[in-house]
Amino acid sequence: GVHAPLVGHVLPTKIYDSADLHDKKHDSIESFFNHACNKVEVCLLSYHDEKTPLDVYWKNPSTHELSPHMTLQYGERHTRCFDSYLGHEFVAFDSVTQDPVGEALVVEYITVKAWGESPPHDERSNF
Repeated sequence: GVHAPLVGHVLPTKIYDSADLHDKKHDSIESFFNHACNKVEVCLLSYHDEKTPLDVYWKNPSTHELSPHMTLQYGERHTRCFDSYLGHEFVAFDSVTQDPVGEALVVEYITVKAWGESPPHDERSNF
């Protein structure tokens, strides 16, 4: 959280209004909380291998089954951003060998995650 004196106003999308229940925007406070408070932006990118994309899977928290989520090409220009929820887990695999790459990502806050090592700054011109 942020210290109260530093916060000027709460974002309108983070304020619960029971009138929304009548408008069917949210059917319960739980629905509002899940949508407005648990949802965060996640950006993923690959520095794994220039020639081999990464297959990224979402891990179902109930069944632990992996579901295909996206394929990531190499480099910053192929960064993919999307909304996800706190606690969601994503796992990356080399698309050729199917070996796991790096550690799994568990979403704990707004996140930018790169699998692999970022090239030195002077080598980024090919991105």
